[in-house]
Amino acid sequence: MLEKVKATIGKALSVNSKPTEETFSELPDVLIWFRAVLGLTYGIFMGLKGIRSGPALVQAVNLIVFIPFMYSRFYLGVEMDHFASQIYFSGTFNALALFLLIWICLYTAEHEEDENQLAALLVSSSKVGDLRPDAAVPLMEAVAEESEF
Repeated sequence: MLEKVKATIGKALSVNSKPTEETFSELPDVLIWFRAVLGLTYGIFMGLKGIRSGPALVQAVNLIVFIPFMYSRFYLGVEMDHFASQIYFSGTFNALALFLLIWICLYTAEHEEDENQLAALLVSSSKVGDLRPDAAVPLMEAVAEESEF
């Protein structure tokens, strides 16, 4: 088992090896793990830096999709005809989900007082039997103050 892992890592680090499905059938699996590591790393970075925006999500998608594609195309020299669509999207959605999970968890952990304030506003504006139209005003004002869109 250890020898197979060493052989796979050796193939993955071989510059311009021009692998095919016959010579490196593990390439889609390597790209899945590469994407997962990218998603995990970028999620940790975004969560700890406290970044919150739509462009960050687009940037994460670009990073998760195109970095492994560029690695396989330009570093390994893979001919795209040999692997078809396996190179493009294998593990992309899993890595994106991992990125979002880590980003949300770390961001939420870093902003506990904001979460408590939001919870208090939600509870105060949605009491049972409180159907007044102005009940949600404090919540809307708080969201409008913090909005970055």
